[in-house]
Amino acid sequence: MKINIFRALFWILLLAILSTGVIYFFNQTALTNASNPVKVISSDNYTDVIKNNIDFEDVIEITGTPNLLNQVSQESLAQDNRSDKKIDYYYVGLKEYGFDFVVKVKPGKLIAEKQNFKGRVVSLVQGEFGSRIKNSLNKPISFEDSVNSEAANELDAESKTQIADRSVATFTNSTFLLLDGENEDSSQVVLNIAFWAIILTVFLATLLRKWVFGLR
Repeated sequence: MKINIFRALFWILLLAILSTGVIYFFNQTALTNASNPVKVISSDNYTDVIKNNIDFEDVIEITGTPNLLNQVSQESLAQDNRSDKKIDYYYVGLKEYGFDFVVKVKPGKLIAEKQNFKGRVVSLVQGEFGSRIKNSLNKPISFEDSVNSEAANELDAESKTQIADRSVATFTNSTFLLLDGENEDSSQVVLNIAFWAIILTVFLATLLRKWVFGLR
């Protein structure tokens, strides 16, 4: 059994080109987004013109102050104790931008101080729980909830009413949801394309080995 090396190299090269093309096609959007410049936004330069120039899937860097009266949490069961829940993320509005932005942040970053957030922007109602998150953000704070029980004991009735009124929001379907820390890196996308192109090439060469290597 003799293998024609030049024939094998030709078909492997052809399969590699085909595999790269297929993987590139499925990653084209990610590569385009990663190559786009980051849009930097602050309360000093923010206008309706800038807002209208933001598209979903853009990567933006924004400076703002989390509004703790407009925030909800995303929880899951703790791995070490199935009866306990842990907070995975917070969804919080930014004081300087009204109801135009909500930021998805990890618990350690939710502080009432001005800071920078950077990531992709999507629609607030995108995903399975999008509408539920929006509706929860728009509802007034309830001091009947167990998470607010400690604060409720420290406040009088008038203060509770004022806080509840101030916590009412009007986030909409067109509100931007900034996924803090979730932004594509162009070099990482290229490496990902190369990795999966090699895997696909090896798979196809193995699957078609009799034809590629001229085996009889």
